[in-house]
Amino acid sequence: MTPYRSLRWASALLSKLILLLLFLSILAACNLRENPLLPPNLDPKEYITENTIKVYYDHLIKSSNDDSYLYIPKESIVEDGLWYGDRVTLTRVKALANRDSLAFPIRSKAYTDSYRISVLRSGQEVIIDSLRAFATLYTDLKPDAELSSLRLVQSAWTLGAERTEIYPYGAGRCWFDLDGSGDHALIDFKESTELRLPATSKALQALLVTSADSLRLWFPAGSLASELTFKLEESLSSAEIGAVQNLFPGFALDTPILNLEGDLGSAQVPIVYYRMPQPRAPQKQWTRLHGGEVHGWQQGENTWLWRDGELVSFMNGPGKFFLLSPLEAQNQIDLPLDGSLSRLYLQDIWLDLRDLNLPGVKLRLDLQPDAQTLLANYFQGSPFKLSADRQIFGINFTQGGSALESLPSDAWIEFGFRSELQDLAAAKLFRAFRSAAADKISFKTLADSYDAGHYSSGDGFVYSGVNSSGIYIFGRAAEETGRLRVPCLKPQLQLQTTRTFVSWNDPQAPCSSLELEYSASADASHPWLSGSPYQLNSGNALMRISALNRGRRGAELPANLFISTAYSKPLSSVVNIWPAADRPQFYRYKPAASFQHNSFVQSGGRLQISPACAGYLLDGAQLSSPAPDKNLAVFNRMVFDDYDWEAWLDSGLDVQPGTILKVSPKDALSDNHGVFAYQYSLSPLARVYSFQALGDPAFYSKFQPLIRLRQASRSQNLLFSVSDGDFYRVYSYAQSDELDGWHFILADGHASFYLLYDAEYAVVQDLAPHTETQAPLTDLSRDLIASLYQAQVTMPADFLGSLLPLGSRVDLALVSDPPAQNTLSAYRVLFRDPQQQLISTSFYSDPAATRWPYLYIPVPDYTPGQQIRLYFRDLNGNTSEFSKVQAFSEVPDYEYLMAGNCAVCFIDKPGLFYITGAAGKRGY
Repeated sequence: MTPYRSLRWASALLSKLILLLLFLSILAACNLRENPLLPPNLDPKEYITENTIKVYYDHLIKSSNDDSYLYIPKESIVEDGLWYGDRVTLTRVKALANRDSLAFPIRSKAYTDSYRISVLRSGQEVIIDSLRAFATLYTDLKPDAELSSLRLVQSAWTLGAERTEIYPYGAGRCWFDLDGSGDHALIDFKESTELRLPATSKALQALLVTSADSLRLWFPAGSLASELTFKLEESLSSAEIGAVQNLFPGFALDTPILNLEGDLGSAQVPIVYYRMPQPRAPQKQWTRLHGGEVHGWQQGENTWLWRDGELVSFMNGPGKFFLLSPLEAQNQIDLPLDGSLSRLYLQDIWLDLRDLNLPGVKLRLDLQPDAQTLLANYFQGSPFKLSADRQIFGINFTQGGSALESLPSDAWIEFGFRSELQDLAAAKLFRAFRSAAADKISFKTLADSYDAGHYSSGDGFVYSGVNSSGIYIFGRAAEETGRLRVPCLKPQLQLQTTRTFVSWNDPQAPCSSLELEYSASADASHPWLSGSPYQLNSGNALMRISALNRGRRGAELPANLFISTAYSKPLSSVVNIWPAADRPQFYRYKPAASFQHNSFVQSGGRLQISPACAGYLLDGAQLSSPAPDKNLAVFNRMVFDDYDWEAWLDSGLDVQPGTILKVSPKDALSDNHGVFAYQYSLSPLARVYSFQALGDPAFYSKFQPLIRLRQASRSQNLLFSVSDGDFYRVYSYAQSDELDGWHFILADGHASFYLLYDAEYAVVQDLAPHTETQAPLTDLSRDLIASLYQAQVTMPADFLGSLLPLGSRVDLALVSDPPAQNTLSAYRVLFRDPQQQLISTSFYSDPAATRWPYLYIPVPDYTPGQQIRLYFRDLNGNTSEFSKVQAFSEVPDYEYLMAGNCAVCFIDKPGLFYITGAAGKRGY
């Protein structure tokens, strides 16, 4: 082989080797990409697998003895992190919890193995500490781990634990970030507060972490000659409090109780590091309680100090250790609620402030508050009679100098005091909050444990949760059993008694006191309770409510009055009645799951209601009516609300004695002329009611009652009326924001309108709105009616059969194109024979007719007195004008008069009727 051929052969072989190595590297990358031990989002193109830091690139390092991985981002190659040339290794090591140099709380459990991240620099190991997201560890996660409870434990310079985000992936794998080198593991401390420390000649570090506390302990070599127990406790016993108060009569705890049990074995004392805010007061004392003896040390380099967010102190033997703030004996004490204080002990009072972290919020405890006015207003007979043996405290919260009625963020404190009462069963713990605008008085009773409505007791102390400012009174208080009288002193009141809770919100309460009488008899002589419309069968009222002002009873109650009273019998309805001769009032309430208009709630053996007026609350079942029709006695000023319908009247005119408003429920509107059967498609939203005034023929000339009908839906709707007196009239009221004689309003789920004449009324939804209608002639014995909402044509029966044979029809249509300037309303009236051919005739000239056809033409937004002009244009284009009259003459051709918002005229021929004029303003 020549040298040239040898060179070519070697070159070809080298090319093949390069291609093979490239293929193997690609294959390895693909295999690594599909490695189930790594999360799928890792891209091999983004990192290199190298232990030594040589380039500025992400590094992936596999554990030397298992399948865990360490991922180091290139951002960790910095001055205070990794350097070029550093060698990083990941190794599974002996579990942290199994080392004789470390101790963790009992019941702790590790959910990963322990791993050491070592960094060698020039042959020497260096510690990288507190470098955020220095690296990410991918490892196995043991089953049943509660991720939110795990802590990342690190052992390097010191032993510590922090919360960290843990991200599961794959089959039992997870990853989480590390902030430095050293030994690491995920451990659940199970909220344990106890350490058991074995006897050892070595130095030992211990760690105790809960959701509220974090501390570590350092025991020098030789100090653990025997087994010790360390506990983190929340409070002192009564005897221990008394022992501490011998040295510090009043004090507040700044830390929990650190209880060390057992004997130390050397002159070197253990050191404790407790994470807490920086103490503010220099007079704080590190305190040891042991064998009834109390010792305290002020802050100093050789005693205790605060450094880097931790209290650093000592434990010089067995006993209970804690940091406290001495408090001077005084009647008022101001305390911060920012978490700097744990518990406060003052004379026979203690407060637990441990769980609070409210910067800027302060508590003022007043041991002798001024309560004389409060006692005079509420505790000297009505509603309460307080015994002489009572205890009174003031608790007030402020923020930035402003008073707080309640603590923010649903925070609360535990309040305890030594009781001076022998029998606690009958005692109540009252809270009274008073401001310029409100009085709020409530109480708690004794129970096994305290909650929102109870206090508890033990070892001669009373305990309660407190979250609101006020004067707190503990004692026995008597109440009247048959009545409750409450002074009306403030715009707002909230008052709790044993039987009843009362509240209102009224800037100008109309009474000097409010009285509730539980065993009252109702006066059945009022017409509304003696047959017109109801008969009261039993005089026993649920309650009598009296609004007293200078000794006189009035109907008006404080606005937004709410009453919750004990009553267990189920009620189908409740009637609130003020049975007066001058402006009587009647309101019926129905049960509901939550408060609505005219409703009450009955649950848990209590009746909750907001009455509308003073007077009586009656069981609705005690009222009976012999027939569905209601004959309502009418008063010139009255409110009668029977839940489904209401009648209101407010007039200065006298009502003729014996005047009755007859109210009759009906299943549907009367349809004697087939109007609703052929010309509308309506869906009822409320029951139909017929209203008829009896006993006074001139009733509607003097009175126009306001009627309200409850409806089942708030959809776009109409109010239809049907009257069949001297003239048959179908009329639809349009919904509006203002009430007048031709509009209704919708409020509180009710349709409201003025009652101007006897008629039937129904709230309906129009399923097929239209602008024209056809009235087919199917019956010769009755007038033919064409109805188009407020417009109407009435064809007397005189013309039926002759001029209009069976099968004919009347067409009534709203004209959209204005026939003239300033047109307000225009309607076309046509007549067609059975073959749908137009009938053109003159009704005026029919000698046999005793009545002429007539037409109602509505004027939109009509104002009484508005100037309008009415015209008629026949089919040939001839136009005539009508004259307005107050009453029709004997020959009323081309005359019109106003009926409500409609012009009424007679029809001579088919054609176009239209009204012109200036647009009016709404009114009635």
